[in-house]
Amino acid sequence: MRMKKKWKFGLVFVAFASYMSLKDVSAIEVYNDSENTLNLGGTMQMLGVLELLEDTLNTSVKDELRMYLFQKQARLSVSGRYNNCDYAVKLMFGGEEVPLSNSVMSLLDYYVDMPVGSAYLKAGQFKIPYSRERLTDPEFLSNVDRSIQNNAFNFGRDVGLALHGNIGNATGALGLFTGGGSNVPQRYLPEVLGIPLMVARVGVNKGIDKDVFTPCETGNDGRETKYAAYVNALYSKDSRVGHGTALSIKYIDESYFLNASWNPYMSSSLQAELWQVGIDCASEMPIGDTLVLSSLLELNYGRYSNTSGELSLAGGMVKESLIAGKYELGLRYAAILPDENLGYLSAGTVYPIVNSDLIHEVTPSLVIHVNKGIRIVIDAPIGLNSPVAIEKDNGAYDLMKQPAQVSYSVPGKGIIERQTTYTGRMILQYVF
Repeated sequence: MRMKKKWKFGLVFVAFASYMSLKDVSAIEVYNDSENTLNLGGTMQMLGVLELLEDTLNTSVKDELRMYLFQKQARLSVSGRYNNCDYAVKLMFGGEEVPLSNSVMSLLDYYVDMPVGSAYLKAGQFKIPYSRERLTDPEFLSNVDRSIQNNAFNFGRDVGLALHGNIGNATGALGLFTGGGSNVPQRYLPEVLGIPLMVARVGVNKGIDKDVFTPCETGNDGRETKYAAYVNALYSKDSRVGHGTALSIKYIDESYFLNASWNPYMSSSLQAELWQVGIDCASEMPIGDTLVLSSLLELNYGRYSNTSGELSLAGGMVKESLIAGKYELGLRYAAILPDENLGYLSAGTVYPIVNSDLIHEVTPSLVIHVNKGIRIVIDAPIGLNSPVAIEKDNGAYDLMKQPAQVSYSVPGKGIIERQTTYTGRMILQYVF
């Protein structure tokens, strides 16, 4: 029966991929008066997903094979240069927007880059300079989504300042951020000050990246070898703010360290120390006259501690892609070495989520660049030893995709077990 479901999954995925159709679109105009510029851009991503999970707790409650269709992204951006400063504004709409009582997540980026001698000072809301995989914008990923190791170390966007620049091929950025994440409303609350989020990213860039904040996975014209390598570090001693802490305010881009569903030691009354270190590198090398070999590597390690306990995590990702004109064929491997103390705190009791066994993911992928603005991205992640929460009388959830669903694993509500999971995903993307 299990083999029949796998064959059914594969056939449905192929049929679904074959069904997608494309339409041509017109280009966007750009204003330029030689000193000041204004660029208007946008990204649309339609996402189709097939997923196969095993429900060992329930009998015929929900289908083990699922099919979904989402508008994954609907983004609009304005960027350019004015009075010798670069600026950018990026908004998100549709399925990405997460309204809460205090704020709405419509704003992604709003920053200005001001020249300071031979360097630049970036101020506003933007991605912190840590992790190549996280810094890469979704429209440039050669997979449908980032790997599972991003779940463990994701910090995403924040409000702050970053000094960055280049000396020859050497490049780097030093940043100071709130630690509370993006779109935090003004609240003048009593504090116990700690140390704000400090971030550093330094390395060398030989033509593959636009700058230290803007890595590009592909784009080689096939005539020369390009590469980049970086060292990343971040540190914060959490500040108590009102009834919570700065790090506990984040409700998007939460790593496992900052997700209360995974970290049982997060408390509104405790100041914590958090640090992460990592390396990442990329290269693009021509092979003959028509092929380019693209290589990516990222490794991370982090630790969270307070008076209640501590957690440590290690993880990484490696990917190889072969690029031939409009086509990219890739294979990605990612892994997380979890802490056995990861758990869900309920009514004073900690319920473990996983043991310390490695969580893996193997993902073959295919990218088709239809034209300058349209591309199709297809991949098929296979989760190995992946934690799956099974809710009694309702069905199974892949915790690598929906980490908050661990609440259904509390005894009496459900269980968590390790499984081999199968997913097929495809994106139709239009960028202008």
